[in-house]
Amino acid sequence: MGVPAVNANELYGMDVVQQQISVKGVVVDNQGEPVIGASVVQENTTHGTITDLNGEFKLTVSVGAMLKITFIGYKDVIVKALGTETLKVVLVEDTETLDEVVVVGYGVVKKSDLTSSISTVKGNELQKVASGNPLSALQGKVSGVQITNTSGAPGSTPRVIIRGVTSQNGSEPLYVVDGIPGVSMNSINSNDILSMEILKDAAATSIYGTRGSNGVVLITTKKGRTNSPMKFSVSLKQGIQHIPRPEIASAEEYKKVYNARFENDGMTPPVDFANSVETDWWKEVVRPLAPMGEYNFSFEGGGEKFAYSGSLGYYRQESQTKGKGYWDRLSARVNLEYTVNKYVKFGQDFVPRIENSESFYEAGIGTAMQYDPTIPVYRPLEEREGLDEFSIYSHSRHTTVWNPVASQARTFGQNKWFGFLSNTYAQVEPIKGLVLRTQFGFNTLHSENNGFVPEFNLGGTEKQDINKVTAGFSSRYDWTWNNTLTYMTQIEKHHLTGMLGFVMEENNTHSLSASREAVPNNYNEALRYINAGTLNDKANGIKNSSSLMSYLGRFMYNYDNRYYLTATYRIDGSSKFVGKNQYAHFPSVSAAYNLKNESFLQDNNWLSALKLRASWGKVGNQNIPVGAFEDKIVSNQVVLGNDVAVGSKLSAIANKDIKWEVVEDYNIGVDVGFCNRVNLSAEWFTKKSHDMLMQASNLLITGLPMSGAKMWTNIGSMKATGLEFSVNVSDYSKDFKYDIGLNFTTIKNTAEKLVDNAPQYTGSFLGLTTHKTEPGGEIGRFYLYKADGLFKSKEEVEAHKNKDGNLIQPKAQPGDIRFVDMNGDGVLDEDDKYYAGSSLPKVTFGLNSHFEYKGFDLSISINGNLGNKIFNSQKQRLENGYAGVNVRKGLFNEVWTENNINASIPRLSEKDLNGNFKKPSTYFLENGSYAKIQNLQIGYTFHLKSFYNMKWRIFASAQNLYTFTKYSGADPEVASGGGILSSGIDWFPYAQPKTFILGLNLNF
Repeated sequence: MGVPAVNANELYGMDVVQQQISVKGVVVDNQGEPVIGASVVQENTTHGTITDLNGEFKLTVSVGAMLKITFIGYKDVIVKALGTETLKVVLVEDTETLDEVVVVGYGVVKKSDLTSSISTVKGNELQKVASGNPLSALQGKVSGVQITNTSGAPGSTPRVIIRGVTSQNGSEPLYVVDGIPGVSMNSINSNDILSMEILKDAAATSIYGTRGSNGVVLITTKKGRTNSPMKFSVSLKQGIQHIPRPEIASAEEYKKVYNARFENDGMTPPVDFANSVETDWWKEVVRPLAPMGEYNFSFEGGGEKFAYSGSLGYYRQESQTKGKGYWDRLSARVNLEYTVNKYVKFGQDFVPRIENSESFYEAGIGTAMQYDPTIPVYRPLEEREGLDEFSIYSHSRHTTVWNPVASQARTFGQNKWFGFLSNTYAQVEPIKGLVLRTQFGFNTLHSENNGFVPEFNLGGTEKQDINKVTAGFSSRYDWTWNNTLTYMTQIEKHHLTGMLGFVMEENNTHSLSASREAVPNNYNEALRYINAGTLNDKANGIKNSSSLMSYLGRFMYNYDNRYYLTATYRIDGSSKFVGKNQYAHFPSVSAAYNLKNESFLQDNNWLSALKLRASWGKVGNQNIPVGAFEDKIVSNQVVLGNDVAVGSKLSAIANKDIKWEVVEDYNIGVDVGFCNRVNLSAEWFTKKSHDMLMQASNLLITGLPMSGAKMWTNIGSMKATGLEFSVNVSDYSKDFKYDIGLNFTTIKNTAEKLVDNAPQYTGSFLGLTTHKTEPGGEIGRFYLYKADGLFKSKEEVEAHKNKDGNLIQPKAQPGDIRFVDMNGDGVLDEDDKYYAGSSLPKVTFGLNSHFEYKGFDLSISINGNLGNKIFNSQKQRLENGYAGVNVRKGLFNEVWTENNINASIPRLSEKDLNGNFKKPSTYFLENGSYAKIQNLQIGYTFHLKSFYNMKWRIFASAQNLYTFTKYSGADPEVASGGGILSSGIDWFPYAQPKTFILGLNLNF
């Protein structure tokens, strides 16, 4: 029997016959895949059914009855019930519907109606990356969003900056999950995410007022649907991590370098290596392969009035160091919604989680690169007699770097987090278009930590005379109550939407920490608790509470889908401020002009979209400590003779006049589409903070100019100006589909005003500063001595004079760095430093591509930075052997000698009188630009229709696969981390491992 196919654009006429027949059919999409849960209803009745797991349906109707088949995201199809033949209905994607809904603050809007700058990333894109934090998967996917993984350690969180920096008081955006703000991203399972919206300009973020100055990330989790059969999903990922072995000198080369350092200075090396050994410290400390895994199970479905979804997930990442260290998370989520009738519905979400981590010696990876390779791991057997298990390790003869194997062995610490989020809402629609919604969210997190430092003695300063036990806990509970009234209506070509809201929030924290020393037994784990300690009781605690009360509104107007206007207004009142400054107002307005819908362009087939956008708005920042307007006194213990006394001093000075930071934002954008296949977007933006909160110290007005007390005051200003560009090309046919997206952003960050209108010196290299930020200049710039190659001869040293004929570097020798006397006074000091480049990138970019051919799929994600510098302070040790540390492989033959005068690495010297490796100079500065293959994944999908219509996908992926860079360090991305004003200093961080994963997705 043939199966007639029905196209979505065909409509049959009526020929009503009252005879009842049983109609069978199958509903598929345009690629032939069954559509599960499609609605099949006899037109003009409520008589219907839904398709099963195979896309099939069966319904008894009158001959000739019209059947309407609908499914979200596809055009409706109407077919005529004829005879007893099996119908095959092909659904076609509705591009207008898929112009779909975008989540905005306290509401939703069609993507085509947007007037502000909002980017959307679907959850299935995030789930391609195995990570404990969804933000790592977002990297490189959105223009204007810079995500930097500053550590590869288990449980680490990336740094996120949206459209530059406008405050010293944090750059982290606000995270809102299903309407609840302030949720930790480490607590979220990527597998639960349906979509993620990034709100970038003030027109989008001003609805969040004081919390929107750094951008807002809205996360919508997966929900069940009514009239949908239960569906299950299983996702399994198992991987291994690997940190590539660095090129470190052997014991033989190390001895040559060590001896040359002394001999070049006319000294006798103090160590005789006659009976030395060779220890591979990298092998002793670092695991070549460390496991990680992510496992998820989820389900969803719904009946006529009830919809549900749920998930259970477990993630675990182990440390790359041997013996200890991991972070894991067990999370669950249940989302429920009940529709009472067409007017009322209720919903409830429950989200519990448990996290655990085991402490490990995180610095061990960097220490393994530096430690003396002629030292054994353990003392000789004859020296171990009578020593405890923590003192049997060897101690270096000539370095302050501690034995990394010993440090790992005596690292004891456990951390636990117990979190729970509850989200309850009710929605009433008394008349069409008028929706009243109230939502109450409660988020709590309780953490515990326990640690133990055993008594040990390896020699020198590497010892602990008295063991010590520590313990602490913290408890945080926040609640949010959102209330909104939204009205939508259409009067001919006029589309209007209004929203009014009232929001209350409260945040509470309580923490305690304690320690004691002299636990009777150094080895019994059962005695490692506070009460077992007998000496030196110490305790600290803090309890804070802050609240926010807000009134908000939004008006949206759209005339004939051509002219758009949106205005928002929020009033925030915060307990962090007092008096007349407690409340602040945050308005915004945005407009758009959709030229594509003009009559003169409607018939243009190759131009599928053309929209102009502009916006202005103000947002705020209150990211300062609770009670910043009050005096604060701290107590300290001080030694007076043979006694210990407790004293108090003023640490913070009251200022009841402090007020909100305000950021003013302008944005202009254009969106263009061609043939529904190519979409481009370009935006220019500028945002500037006013009344930036900063701490001023040594204020004469206090009468205590030397007390060190600081006072919060509104005194600063920063500005970020930039351009964003993104292009996406996609197409599909029956067997082949592709999607390629490129985005890049360029931003200039400047400090307009600072405390006392004076520069700020930040960063650290051997106690000396490396960065300088001054009013009117870019932030985060390196401020260094300029290195001008090496002196090749004594004549060059003597020729390096100032205008008065005085030697600029009287202690220099051939092979030393030539420093430039920038001001010509003949003295090298702070006045000779100059701006040598920025630690912040000039350009960030991402390239994301996805290809499908029949059952095969391939995804590649590349991201990177251009134009930033990195201060590679590791050279201070790896190219010098400072204090007896090891050096990089091949150094002995690459340093300057009389037989290698064209070398670029300074001569080996123990005294280093010229300061080659002591002055923060451009010798350490390198190009930090890079392009990284962040994720490469290949998979194959197949169906087992005969067994519950199971859909299987097996895949393999590689994360952090390869980095294209000129930087000599291990990882230019991790090295570019750090504080906003002092980033880009590379000092032996925990590098990102390469991760290789095998996975399975199962849907049925």
